[in-house]
Amino acid sequence: MRRGLLVGFAMWFVTTMILRIWGGWLLEGDMADFMLVMLVAGILAGAVTALLLRYVCTPGKVARFGAGLAIPGLFGYAGSLIAFCDFFPGLSSTMADLIASLTLWWYAIVLSTALLYGDRLARN
Repeated sequence: MRRGLLVGFAMWFVTTMILRIWGGWLLEGDMADFMLVMLVAGILAGAVTALLLRYVCTPGKVARFGAGLAIPGLFGYAGSLIAFCDFFPGLSSTMADLIASLTLWWYAIVLSTALLYGDRLARN
């Protein structure tokens, strides 16, 4: 689980930086644009998780690894959304709900991929 927590923290950090730098560009627009961002984020979440399960996860520890991937991000985004203006200074405070839904979607896909496909993806 330690490996999953370390990778999960790195994943949270990278996604936070992406949202901090390009969040305004990604999230501005109408709901159709946001749904496209959600679709792409879901595909990326599943692909990144599948690759991590294939090359980083130890067989037999898939559920723990998947939880380790998600826990740092869930805690990290809970804290960063409370202090939204400090973490995302270039974004309007009205975008907090969009980022919350996007990150919950991301981590739901991460956990679903790990639990549904992890045993088949982890190498022996």
